[in-house]
Amino acid sequence: MTRSLGDGHAKRAGVIAEPELDSMRFDANDITVVPKFIVIATDGLWDVMSNELVAEFLFDIKNYNKSAQKLAESLGKHCRQRWLQQASNCGVMSEAMADIDDITIIVVKLEFVSD
Repeated sequence: MTRSLGDGHAKRAGVIAEPELDSMRFDANDITVVPKFIVIATDGLWDVMSNELVAEFLFDIKNYNKSAQKLAESLGKHCRQRWLQQASNCGVMSEAMADIDDITIIVVKLEFVSD
């Protein structure tokens, strides 16, 4: 659990903060697979959107010229709307009373330059 990093109380309770690591290699000469974004987010995003849905959102033509900051803000708003549509929020009269997980999103735009 990443939120337990440096948390002595959580460690004493048996929580071990071991991050999940993943890596990807790509051939810079293979233009068919060139990553364009890195998205780092809390489960507030991933609980309501899959990797594929996030990719579709980022590659949507209306988001083409947005900065990484604007993409993260737009994605957060979209994600919040998805939370409001969850069954647990059916009939909620006020957004302040809605069941919405914490949402933190960082979008990094990758641009590769060839020599």
